[in-house]
Amino acid sequence: MSTFQDRLRIPWRGGAKQISIDSALPIFLQPLLAYIAAQSVWCTVLVSMVMLLSMCYLYSVFVQFLPRTKFFFVWTLTSAVLLLLVFELSVVPFLEIMPHENCVLMGLVVSSGICFYKVRTRADLSCVVHANVGDETELVCSVYRRRFPPSTFHCRICQACVIKRDIHCVWLDCCIGDKNHQLFVFGVLFSAGALVYGAILTITTVCHPSFYIMETVLLPDDCSDVYHDFMIALCFVSSIYCIVIAFLLLILL
Repeated sequence: MSTFQDRLRIPWRGGAKQISIDSALPIFLQPLLAYIAAQSVWCTVLVSMVMLLSMCYLYSVFVQFLPRTKFFFVWTLTSAVLLLLVFELSVVPFLEIMPHENCVLMGLVVSSGICFYKVRTRADLSCVVHANVGDETELVCSVYRRRFPPSTFHCRICQACVIKRDIHCVWLDCCIGDKNHQLFVFGVLFSAGALVYGAILTITTVCHPSFYIMETVLLPDDCSDVYHDFMIALCFVSSIYCIVIAFLLLILL
């Protein structure tokens, strides 16, 4: 196993970089799960349940035994790439998506990507190295046994004390604190908007759509035949996945 992990490397500037097995798993698991889920409606339900339960179990295991794992972060990146590929290569060729609709979706995706990138780059700014002399401080870290500003909490995953720490987001592999909380909120909102909008565009393309609410909103009313073709089923499954992720993202708020 150690020999296999040592050979598991990716090309990179300055030489190949070694990646851990847990970080590489999402790259292989997600296409496999998508393929299985697209076979039938029961496969979709089964894969969804297994994925949800597995994520909860893996979170508890990794946090306890491998807190610095990149599994969930790579899962996020892989999901974003695969969903974009399915939409641009499978949904758009149906010629049902208007150019301005695609532009709006790409705008939301790019905006969320920029926000989350800034969240990660600004995460270290919320970490406290030491408290300035004369500041009103209190002993809040039982690990470092130092006096830090109030509302500072120790993150045992990041191994740092974070000012106004909200959560440690495993999906971004960083803490959400004082310096990146607002960007995180905007990133979640942009992501949820992109996921829901992309899901609606996809479902109304592969299913039979109808107008609702004074003939202004286009929504699907019949998706009974989506599993007759694999590519259509894959588009449908990806849209369901988008809706579930959007719902879970909004829970983070």
